[in-house]
Amino acid sequence: MPRERSQIVQLLRQDSNALREMLRETNAQLNALAPIGRLPPEILGTIFTLVAKAEPPQYASKSIKGDLGWVRLSHICRAWRDLCIDTPSLWGRAIGRLPRALPVFMERAGKHVPL
Repeated sequence: MPRERSQIVQLLRQDSNALREMLRETNAQLNALAPIGRLPPEILGTIFTLVAKAEPPQYASKSIKGDLGWVRLSHICRAWRDLCIDTPSLWGRAIGRLPRALPVFMERAGKHVPL
C-alpha cells in the first residue's frame, strides 16, 4: 500500500507540473495577444528606458519604504522579463540602488556599469 501511495503521489505531482506549464504557456499566448504585445521590442525597450529614468528602484531602510521601481516591469510577463534582462543599460542605471541585488545588476549591466 505505501508503494502504491508514493506512485500515486508521484503521478499527481507530474500532472500538477504539466498543468502549471500549460498555464504558463496559455498566459504567454494571452499576453502576446494584448495590444501592447504587438509593439516591437525596440519600442518597448525605449518605453522601459523612459520608465527606468522616471522610476528608479529605491533601497528600503527604517525610514524609507523600498520600491522596485522599473524592475517591476520584469515581473509582468516572460517577454517583458526577457526584454528587461537583455537591456543592459537598464541594469547599469540601477547599480547601487538595491545593495542586495548588486551582483545580479552588475552581471546584467555588463559593459553598461557607470564609472
